[in-house]
Amino acid sequence: MTLSKNIKRELLRKLFHVLIVFTIPLSIWNKNITLMLLIIGTIFYAFCEELRISGIHVPFISFIIERVSRVQDRKHKVIGPITLGIGAIFSVIFYEGQALFCAICATAFGDSIACLVGMSIGNTRPKCLNGKSVEGSMGWFYNSIVNCIFVASQWNVSIYYCYFYNIY
Repeated sequence: MTLSKNIKRELLRKLFHVLIVFTIPLSIWNKNITLMLLIIGTIFYAFCEELRISGIHVPFISFIIERVSRVQDRKHKVIGPITLGIGAIFSVIFYEGQALFCAICATAFGDSIACLVGMSIGNTRPKCLNGKSVEGSMGWFYNSIVNCIFVASQWNVSIYYCYFYNIY
């Protein structure tokens, strides 16, 4: 598969990541309903993924997973949506206001930018990053700083948050 086809597939995959941004206004409206929807959605996806791996076709869900998953991941469980859901659940539980905005935006946009930068110009891949590139990681870090500065308007808080979020 060529680089441009890989990038197109990743753009489609990352579109689903960006949808998690809707957690912010939903949690402002009603935190409990947001948590309920995130928990049900994450469990539903995990169940559908188990069925898909077992060879049982789940209408719409199996089609989407096979359309957006990486070729090398199709025969294995695709757990990205589960980890994204769990991250959003914990963000809604532990954060509110500006902190929630920073956490969700770092997840939604940071991962997308890291992937696209890493695929496009990522050449430095030390073993400690498990195949990830330094360039992609820096793309995530800079994106997160910009998001936090935009929300918190304090660069020192933003850098601390990005460091903490990146390490833990």
